[in-house]
Amino acid sequence: MSRAYSARHPAHSHERTQQESVFPLKSHTSATILVVDDEASIANLLAETLCNAGYHVLRASNGHTALAIARSEHPALILSDRNMPEVDGIEFVRLLHANPRTRQIPVVLMSSLPLNTDTAGTVAFLAKPFDLDDMLATVATYAPIA
Repeated sequence: MSRAYSARHPAHSHERTQQESVFPLKSHTSATILVVDDEASIANLLAETLCNAGYHVLRASNGHTALAIARSEHPALILSDRNMPEVDGIEFVRLLHANPRTRQIPVVLMSSLPLNTDTAGTVAFLAKPFDLDDMLATVATYAPIA
């Protein structure tokens, strides 16, 4: 049975927080995933799903915060929303890849909009709403758990 998340969110779920969140580490050998999404309900669901699968999860609600976290924590993979205020997902990936310290971090772009030709060098694209098992399979391709 596949698991999908709902694209419907309560009004308060659109609130953004500037603070990063760190979900519990499941294992000392788990890969670190950075989830970047301004929709708190989606970010929380992704973080919980990844954490339950054994990943160490960091979270950012915007591109500026995500860049700072990527520079300091160097995650194994970044899951980023495409449509965010201030710095959208495409610009975030361009800025990430412009920095020699972060250019090798793979990014999976997520969006409810159709994929166009401008994917800014991302390794994969997930169309929202997506199946959580498919998301986990995509993550495992680029950030396997040791």
